[in-house]
Amino acid sequence: MPEALAPRPARLPSIDIVRGLVMVLMALDHARTFASEVPFPPEDMQHTNLALFFTRWVTHFCAPLFFLLAGLSARLYERSAGGPALRRFLWTRGLWLIALELTVIGFSWSFQPGGHFLGVIWCLGWAFLSLAALTFVGPRAALVLGVAFIALHDLLDDVGPEAFGPAGFLYGIAHQANVIEFPWGGHDFVLFPWIPWVCVAWLGYGLGALFLGEAERRRRVLLVAGGLMCAAFLFLRTTNLYGNPSWAFQRGGPGHFAPQESASLTLIALLNTEKYPPSLQFLLMTLGPSFLLLGLYARKDERGGLNAVERALAVFGRTPFLFYVLHLYLLHLGALGAGALWGNPPRGRFALPGVYALWIAGTALLFPVCAWWARLRARRGDWWLKYL
Repeated sequence: MPEALAPRPARLPSIDIVRGLVMVLMALDHARTFASEVPFPPEDMQHTNLALFFTRWVTHFCAPLFFLLAGLSARLYERSAGGPALRRFLWTRGLWLIALELTVIGFSWSFQPGGHFLGVIWCLGWAFLSLAALTFVGPRAALVLGVAFIALHDLLDDVGPEAFGPAGFLYGIAHQANVIEFPWGGHDFVLFPWIPWVCVAWLGYGLGALFLGEAERRRRVLLVAGGLMCAAFLFLRTTNLYGNPSWAFQRGGPGHFAPQESASLTLIALLNTEKYPPSLQFLLMTLGPSFLLLGLYARKDERGGLNAVERALAVFGRTPFLFYVLHLYLLHLGALGAGALWGNPPRGRFALPGVYALWIAGTALLFPVCAWWARLRARRGDWWLKYL
């Protein structure tokens, strides 16, 4: 039977659990964004502390897994629906996400009409559009291209948009987190440039065959690959050979790694890699453990037996877009309300315990909504449900 026409595999619990976990961790970072009293980035080596830094660091795993699992899910969908149906879905889904980033999602960050930046949902939209094109060359080519761009894009770290003249704004969108001036007037802030984020989605699409096969083999491959990526991160980070831009210190980070005056600061310096755009070291640091986690959960795909926490995470993992949109509005409104109640400045400014309280309360309130939505999607096959 041709691969594209083979029966679609059942939902893989490992994917839903891991996606749900990163959705919950993402909410912690956004609760900190809306409610924290700290006036500096948690990565600022001059002011940070271990608790603040790790509150931010654990959420670094979210975006890489969003893109990896987006590509992987596209490959699983292609197996059941075929290439033409997948391309239609990717084009329409990609354009839909870009439009929402510039409207509904952008508004949630500022509560100001027209307020937005080019963030993760915008870039995910472009990842879907690029995957639609890559389906013509196949998952193996996507895997090779994804690995190549992820590994080599840091060679462009010292190249600025001015090197490309009038087309410099395109380079800025592609590979620089900064304010971009458009030739036709106006500007925007690019937080998530295309490269290498969309390339992580290509990597996930290329790895799809691994998730279509036998679970035990998948477990072994993911554990070995994840271990090698973690080892590569430690080697590159401690030797400073390659893979993290030297200019990162301008944002309060260490750039190149160097031992600090205390063990805690040395650990922070080791893990403090550049996310905007994500350096090779950043992606090795986050994707390596992510592969290990997917490998550890691979046996759940065959044996089942989820515990209560895993079942709850799987609910969030099956409803990622609904969770994403609702949690931004809920946490932002919660921070505003708490700030008004306790007489803090607008948006609420609280110490870390207050941030964690907002995070836990928001996640708990969203669970029954997401559980209802997951049941609705499982019960009905309306085409529009795929876009929400």
